[in-house]
Amino acid sequence: MDQTSAFGIITQFVPAEYLIYVAVSVAALIFFLFLLLVMYKLKSGRAAAPDLTLSFDDVSSLKEKGLLTEEEMKRVRAAMARQVAGRLSAKPPATKPETLLYDPEVIALEEKARAKQSQMPAVGHHSAEQPQKQPEPPAGEVPLPPGIETLAEQGLITPEELAAIRKRAAERKEPRP
Repeated sequence: MDQTSAFGIITQFVPAEYLIYVAVSVAALIFFLFLLLVMYKLKSGRAAAPDLTLSFDDVSSLKEKGLLTEEEMKRVRAAMARQVAGRLSAKPPATKPETLLYDPEVIALEEKARAKQSQMPAVGHHSAEQPQKQPEPPAGEVPLPPGIETLAEQGLITPEELAAIRKRAAERKEPRP
């Protein structure tokens, strides 16, 4: 062998068979580290963002079956679009809870709550002698569970949902055969 090459110089001090063992060991170590990296990526990918199998067509079929109203379908589709856009964006996920305050839906809900609060009377406004009573339903109507009318007035329950609640309350009120 030529003693001027790098391999020739190294083999003067270390036998060639040991160099083969070192090369195989280094290759095995690199393979093991690569395998660990792949396993970590697979595990963290599954834990961070579970893949939901609900598609836009599924949402449409739920609406056709009558399980979602038109407004609910629009909200679900908008939420799904935001999730897809968030996955596709290059920005890493926000880690600060303050970033939720910049979400357009949260801002809209806060504005709605402030508007409702400004319309409501002060907390100490009612006197102790006159407890607040549930309004009596019109004749022939079944009384609704407490607070449902308030939720409907605040816009948190759609008219379709209110009608469904009234229907269920009437069904429960009727004697069963």
